[in-house]
Amino acid sequence: MKRNKIGEKSVILVNELAHAKKMLKAFEMSHLVFLQINSMDVKKMLLIMILLMLAGPTMPINYCMNYLPYCDCRSSERIECTNFDSFDSLDFKQPIKKKMSNLKQYYLMKIEPKSALKFDHSFSLNHLNLDMNKFQFILNNIKTFELTANPFHNHSLLASLAVISINNSSFSFVYRGNQFNWLCDLVIKDSQLNPVFSSFKSLYLGYSSSVDFSSPICPAIFKNSNLDSLFMTNLSVDNMPSFISVHDPDISVNSRIRSLHIQSSQIGLDTSLLDKHVFKYTQKISIEFSNLTHIQTNVFTGLAHLRHINLWLFNFDHLIHSIGLEWLNGLNHELKLFYDANLLDQEFKKMKAFVLKKQVTIEFRDESGSYGYPEQDFCKFKNFPHSRLVFPLIQSNAKLNCTCTMLWLLQFWRFANMDMRTSSVESCFNGATIFDLLVIRCRFSDRLRLCANGTRQSGSNGSRALSAALTLLKYF
Repeated sequence: MKRNKIGEKSVILVNELAHAKKMLKAFEMSHLVFLQINSMDVKKMLLIMILLMLAGPTMPINYCMNYLPYCDCRSSERIECTNFDSFDSLDFKQPIKKKMSNLKQYYLMKIEPKSALKFDHSFSLNHLNLDMNKFQFILNNIKTFELTANPFHNHSLLASLAVISINNSSFSFVYRGNQFNWLCDLVIKDSQLNPVFSSFKSLYLGYSSSVDFSSPICPAIFKNSNLDSLFMTNLSVDNMPSFISVHDPDISVNSRIRSLHIQSSQIGLDTSLLDKHVFKYTQKISIEFSNLTHIQTNVFTGLAHLRHINLWLFNFDHLIHSIGLEWLNGLNHELKLFYDANLLDQEFKKMKAFVLKKQVTIEFRDESGSYGYPEQDFCKFKNFPHSRLVFPLIQSNAKLNCTCTMLWLLQFWRFANMDMRTSSVESCFNGATIFDLLVIRCRFSDRLRLCANGTRQSGSNGSRALSAALTLLKYF
């Protein structure tokens, strides 16, 4: 019985070989493919390719044959190494008699050891070709990072690589094999230091599984970084980054992180997270689909380049009634502007370029749709920093009625370098004239006096509108 099956398989194989030879002959005759094939090696390769096509999906090509059993691929441009216990096992150098060529440029690499390892100089990418423009590196199951180890440095000399994503790891660092928190200032001054994050455009932390931030972090990890974006997901008050304070006021980390995105988290915002050396040049901070527990009053004071803040919160009501808005005073705190309606028309054209350069947009987005800017909350927003070119965008998952509190926040919409008329506040904008009439009815000056007297306000208060707009007096 077994012989019959073997015989049948032999007949099938002979028939397939015969068919393959016929196809090979057709290739040889076709001037569209080759004019002539004289090399036996080429003929053998074509024969193998035809047999693989005949075999169908039951025989997937492993383009990582040279790296078995540690790495595997289902594409010539994607490599995954998950079957190893030591980085020394990963040798990407081609053997002398290599099984398959390694001319492809990899655009995705996943490294996940079977047990947690230290990411250090034992991991090397020598002899691999990387697609510089779209290369994505996924790194999982790391217990500590050697700060001086950057296997991507030579690959990113001309241009940064696209993305590095770290998951299921401890965000803990050593310097030359030793803990260095108490030497943080000195490590930052190491002129030869180019940590791994300096080679990428984007960094994702905890995107698919959590990252442990229990260890204090020296800002040196972002030295010479040039990130378009930093994403951190699934943070909590008990597990969030905490940067070590730098004592030397003249020290430079040279960290350039243009945007920070914190997603699906429950955190507080303070200077230990938003370190002024790490985020000195950050232009955008976005808290997305999250809950805030607190905001330190001076958290934004040292971030002079900050131009956009997103607060997309499930507990937006908690922000207004419990956390408060004193932290807004840290935005553009160096500006000195004043209100003067008479000079507005004369000066605003001169101010326009300055507004474009210095305005800060803050997007209040109520994900739960539970907050409606009621009249009784007017005094909570009385110190909103209009005079320092801070403009609010109001978004909500519920339809909002127009209130005087909302009009107070939107009153300078004409002067913002953006459209503040979102769908959530359309009830206030049936036309520019209608908006102005609504503002007049709110009688802001009387409301402000009531705030000073500590009087609780209702929707019936009103007098003459505070129609003044921003005019530049002087600034530093």
